[in-house]
Amino acid sequence: MNAVPEISVEDGVLVRRGAHHVDVGDIDQNRNLKIRMFIGPGLRPVFEDMQSHLQFRQMGIDEGVAPGQYYQEFEAFPRPLGYDEALRTELRVSLQSAPVESGGVVAERFIIETRGTLSSRVVTGAAPAVGFEPPLGDLAVAGRSRVIHMLTRPSGPPGERAVTAIPRQLEFLKPRPFDGDFPTLEILGRVPDGYTPASSGDAKPVRGVWSIANSDIFKHVHAREYLYAMENRMGALTADAGLPLADLSPTRAQVIFRRPSLVGDRYELRCSLYIQDRQVLALGSFHTVVDDLADDRPACYLRFQSERS
Repeated sequence: MNAVPEISVEDGVLVRRGAHHVDVGDIDQNRNLKIRMFIGPGLRPVFEDMQSHLQFRQMGIDEGVAPGQYYQEFEAFPRPLGYDEALRTELRVSLQSAPVESGGVVAERFIIETRGTLSSRVVTGAAPAVGFEPPLGDLAVAGRSRVIHMLTRPSGPPGERAVTAIPRQLEFLKPRPFDGDFPTLEILGRVPDGYTPASSGDAKPVRGVWSIANSDIFKHVHAREYLYAMENRMGALTADAGLPLADLSPTRAQVIFRRPSLVGDRYELRCSLYIQDRQVLALGSFHTVVDDLADDRPACYLRFQSERS
């Protein structure tokens, strides 16, 4: 059972420290964290026990302001023998002013950024048998997460939805300038020098339809469903390129959400694979399909990086 977390405000940042025990399906056969598992400990508490401070529901009622997920980034640090299932977690929620482009115009607007750290003890040797506990060493960082929510007025008229004043419910947070470049489709789509297309780099897009199994209580396709589909597609392209899948470990996933998908929406997933020595890069995008035509504007854009052992 997870311990009761500690929640506090430190220098204008909301901090939560706790514990999380992963399910057997959250780690791969090498005992490293799967990218798809980061959403739970890296984001869910923001909408659960941290709401006693953040008050998103009241903010919507009083101010007409809601947080809309725009970006998520998960970074894994695989090790040869992986990690223990027990994690120590830390989440830091901050209020920031970021330069956001919309309609060709860049303007400062407020965002909520959540940065998380997942730590666990390193496995130092083989378990006595499959399913039993292996020997463990020191505590180390197994993964990091970063999620950006844009503060917006969803019921406001077009052009007036950006939030440029701090909502009353968030005044306990100390506003800070955004650190680094604000993530954009152009940044996520860059292929570094030295990477070459895999033999399947021109693979045809695959199509599908979002079902009730992909939905959540907000009546949207859940964020992790894009991760599942992208991981599966990247695996297929990696196999087509002749690379051994068992030797491939995910190291980073970046996702930009541009608009939500709904149950019944048909989609096209476009994906390209690039390789440099032991590094593998996949760029993917989901496009809504209507009357058999795919919208060229992506509803969701993904950048996945992995390395071969």
